[in-house]
Amino acid sequence: MIGLLSYNQTCAGVEIRVLKPRHERFCRQFVDCMNATAAAKAAGYRPASARNAGYRLLRQPQIIRRIIELQHETAATHCRDANVLLGKLETIYRRAVDDRQLAAAARAVELQARLSGLAPRISL
Repeated sequence: MIGLLSYNQTCAGVEIRVLKPRHERFCRQFVDCMNATAAAKAAGYRPASARNAGYRLLRQPQIIRRIIELQHETAATHCRDANVLLGKLETIYRRAVDDRQLAAAARAVELQARLSGLAPRISL
């Protein structure tokens, strides 16, 4: 089964294992949906064999490492996005306080707390 999962490239004398394009698609799809069968289908595996393919791929160390890398990238992107939103809410809060719009200021604080995970989500 040599070459089934990945192929090797050499860069500056260091061997680098690179996933095949279909395996990369599987990893990206799996991170999005967290379902091995659906990810295998979306990556181009036959629907009849997608369940087995997904199971087999999730047992491969290189696939698992790539999924973890993608999850970390997604988390980092989410944190950057959350920080940008928190910054915008801080600007809104400061302007609301300066304009004595206390309801708007309180709403901005509430949204900041929710976004940062400090307040439970309550639906009224």
